[in-house]
Amino acid sequence: MKILFGITELSYPYIYKTCKILRSKNILTALYYEKSNLSKYNTEFLKNERDTNIPLFFYKNKNNKKKRIDFKYLNYLENKILKNKSIWYCISQDRNLGRGYIDDVIGYESNYTKQKNKVLIEFINHAKNIERILKSYKPSVFCWPTCVSNKDAYLFYSFCKFYNIKFMTAVTSRFKNYFYFAEDLFYKKNSLKKNYLKNLNNPNFKKNIKKFYNEISKKGKISSDSLLVQKNLRNLNSNIFEKFYNFKIFLIKHIVMWILFKFNFKKKTITNTSTYPLIAPIYEYYKKMSTLKYLSKIKTITNLKKNFIYFPLHKIPEFSTLLKGNKYMDQLYLIETLSKNIPINYKLLIKEHPSMLSSHARSKNFYEIINKLPNVEMIDFRTRPDEIIKKAKLVVILDSTSGIEAILNGKPLLTMVPFVYDFLNLSVENKKIENLNSDILKTINLNSKITLFERQAKIKSLLNSVLANSYHMNNTDTFYYTGNNINENDYNDVARDYSRAILKELNIK
Repeated sequence: MKILFGITELSYPYIYKTCKILRSKNILTALYYEKSNLSKYNTEFLKNERDTNIPLFFYKNKNNKKKRIDFKYLNYLENKILKNKSIWYCISQDRNLGRGYIDDVIGYESNYTKQKNKVLIEFINHAKNIERILKSYKPSVFCWPTCVSNKDAYLFYSFCKFYNIKFMTAVTSRFKNYFYFAEDLFYKKNSLKKNYLKNLNNPNFKKNIKKFYNEISKKGKISSDSLLVQKNLRNLNSNIFEKFYNFKIFLIKHIVMWILFKFNFKKKTITNTSTYPLIAPIYEYYKKMSTLKYLSKIKTITNLKKNFIYFPLHKIPEFSTLLKGNKYMDQLYLIETLSKNIPINYKLLIKEHPSMLSSHARSKNFYEIINKLPNVEMIDFRTRPDEIIKKAKLVVILDSTSGIEAILNGKPLLTMVPFVYDFLNLSVENKKIENLNSDILKTINLNSKITLFERQAKIKSLLNSVLANSYHMNNTDTFYYTGNNINENDYNDVARDYSRAILKELNIK
């Protein structure tokens, strides 16, 4: 068996160690990286590894002198490989090539924003490179890195289908620290539904399922994602003057780091990237503080007893918005559309994702536009989402843990894109925007048809299926790229859990 792994800068160390474990089981492994070389940090990491015989494929542009679009290959790509998807659909999933599609976030500046031909040439070259690698290495399995959306994601998925290569990617189950291997880029896994239906009418669940159900029912304990949100909230919930003091500290550190990087000083905190610009991070930090100051003035409305629909803003750019929720990655458009379709006696409540304020923030103008909508209201980003969900008449999501929290709390759930757990029949998917108003009304009335006993039975059967089809990851911070001060032990921990999961998934002893 031959497995080809896609890697990122942050996943490379633990996937490399995973490959070493798999090779001890006589499994051939190789790595693919979308850039032309590794960062300084990962280059140093590789030098310290004893076994460096794992093949690593880079992006190689063999047509870098050609500035014309290869329309013959473009037609082949759209008609034979992507089939019913436009090439621009794939491009929009990339925060660099598709930067022009992302309107509501500060940062991620790109040279491709207004150069259509350059974008197409670059994308076609990437497609050729991927196809060339798959043809030469001939893997039986391709493993896409967890929660990553870029220009190569849908290309690899489509080429794997075309060449009959097993495609798999690790995705969060949204329950505790469990993840499973999806069969596509949209979280699909047929055995989840199959196992769920098999045990749905079995009232005698094992003690571990009942214990699992009680654990996730506790406030803020549903998943590692919800714990991360609480962590971000604690970091943000401090005095605004203290934050501006921190800005001055950041400024000093940033300039020192820039000088060190310029003189090729090898330090982990600044070498996990190929560039370290001077001005852009300062501007982004200032804009983030400006946004934070604006949002800090918004207080939670005191009366949550009125009829309201809750839409939690999703982080962008991220897998859930760029790829899974691609058609609604412009969330301002979605909010405006929802505001025009909710019942006349309802309000639409919007809350910012706390993680957005600890990375690349949205512009202040984004929130000002929302606040001008007559039946829409921004609420304090520090408010716990479960407190809002419990009082909401309806929750609307693209792809979010808030959807799971809505189901657990017996609240109607409307999804704007396919929902991985739609087989529970506890949610409604809006498939056509012209039906949004009727779908909202239909979903609000959904709960009246389901008893508490039926709901609990559905959730317990789902948990049983999740445990049967998922794997436990101890170190989720490293696995999902959210950790700080990651060390060798962290990489070893993830590699151990990840390799075990892969072996079990592929039925290899």
